[in-house]
Amino acid sequence: MSQIAKAIVATDTGERKFIPSNLSPLFTDVFSSKSEISEVYSTDGTVAIKYRIGTKIGADCMVTDYDRLKSDNALQHAINRTKRQVIEGIFGEFRPHFRRIEKAIYDHNMEEAGRLLYQMEYQMFEELE
Repeated sequence: MSQIAKAIVATDTGERKFIPSNLSPLFTDVFSSKSEISEVYSTDGTVAIKYRIGTKIGADCMVTDYDRLKSDNALQHAINRTKRQVIEGIFGEFRPHFRRIEKAIYDHNMEEAGRLLYQMEYQMFEELE
């Protein structure tokens, strides 16, 4: 399990929501991003622009009292499903890369495996430039 998967914890928000019986609970988006730009003035009159860049990674799940009465493990199952959703949101886009690299290795084509690994690393880290 990745370090990020181990670090994901479930927290009861205290929030309760009515869920109509004809709808199943759905998960919210995994990612939300926020960008803030503000001007900062120093004591000598110099102006600088301050940027805050970040992302929030997470998802919400709802477990009804009825679900918990039906199954002692309902809450843990919902937490595990939500963790998988978050991990898939973070790493899922790289799954095809792993499969192609795996195939190249099983085909004993190390040059292709190396090329594919470089391609995946580029997508992960260098594409921003």
